[in-house]
Formats: sequence, C-alpha cells, structure tokens
Amino acid sequence: MKIKTQFVICIVVFSLILVVIAASVANTELQVAQINTQEQIASNIERGVSSLNTVSVDYFLYQEDLQISKWQLQLSSLKNDLESLKPTTEQQTTLVNNTEGDLQRLNALFGDVITYLQSAPRNVSVRVDPAFQIRWSSMANQSLAIASDVSQLSSSLHDQAHQTNEINIWLIVSLVGTFGALLATIYLIVFRR
Repeated sequence: MKIKTQFVICIVVFSLILVVIAASVANTELQVAQINTQEQIASNIERGVSSLNTVSVDYFLYQEDLQISKWQLQLSSLKNDLESLKPTTEQQTTLVNNTEGDLQRLNALFGDVITYLQSAPRNVSVRVDPAFQIRWSSMANQSLAIASDVSQLSSSLHDQAHQTNEINIWLIVSLVGTFGALLATIYLIVFRR
C-alpha cells in the first residue's frame, strides 16, 4: 500500500474518532451547564422558602394584607421555579414532586393561620393558645420538609454535575490521547518508509 493511501486512511480514521470525541465533549459541557442551571434553581427555591418563613413571621407580628401579597408573590415565584426544574433521575423526580406537595400543604397551613389570626380576639395572646401553636408548628414542620427535599435535590444535582464533569475530563484526555496517537501513526508511516 502506498504511503499516500496509508496517510489518507490514517487521517480519515483519526479524524472521525476526533470528531466523535469532540462532539461528546461538547455534549457533556452542555449537560454540565444545564445541571448547574438546575442546581441554581434549587438554590433559589431554598432561598424562597426562607423568604416565606420571614413573611409568615411578619404576618404573625403585623397581620397586614401586605404580607399576604408578599406570600402569594413568593409562592408564585417558587411554583415557577419548580416548574422549570427538569429532573433527570427517579430520585430527583420524587424530590421535586415531594417539594410541590409540601409547598401546597404549606400554603394551606398559612391560609389556616391567617384565618385563625383574623378570627382570634385581639385581647388574647395567641402565642399561648394550643390551637395556634399546633397550626404554627405544623407550618414550621412543613417548611423544614421543603428545605430538606430541596437540599437533597441540590445535593443530587451537585453530584450529577460532578460525575458529568469527570466524564468530560476523561473525554478531553481521550481527545488529546487520540491526537497523540494520530501524530505517532503519521510519524511511523512517513519515517518507516
């Protein structure tokens, strides 16, 4: 076989391999970026739940319509963030579904607290009322459940990003190795003759 033919075959084979590896690197880079975006959304949800807790405390203290509006606005933002999450594993799907359910229950409990506080006499301290304490405690527990689910989701996304990054590093090393093999093969073909 002529050197020219061997050279062309070598270039074509290695070029195909390099293109496949380069496309895989680009694909994993895209996956890492998407996972990082999902992780950022999960972090936004964690901060949003914390904001809901602050709003509920403000409502307890002041009982103004402004806090109810803030609650509804923050709740809407959280629902939008949850809808924009695209879980890729069964565990992530379960955590997103749990968070959605917990958020609905938290909203219902806040509505219950609002109703209770609006109907409670102003001259009675609701802090010592067991009925109020049960409602408030249930709301706090629901907030903790959401925070736990979102924290697990964030951790799962972080682990997934780390694994995908490791694959990407392996692909880049393979790309460099394949390029080195191409140069070595060309060297052997040319200088052997």
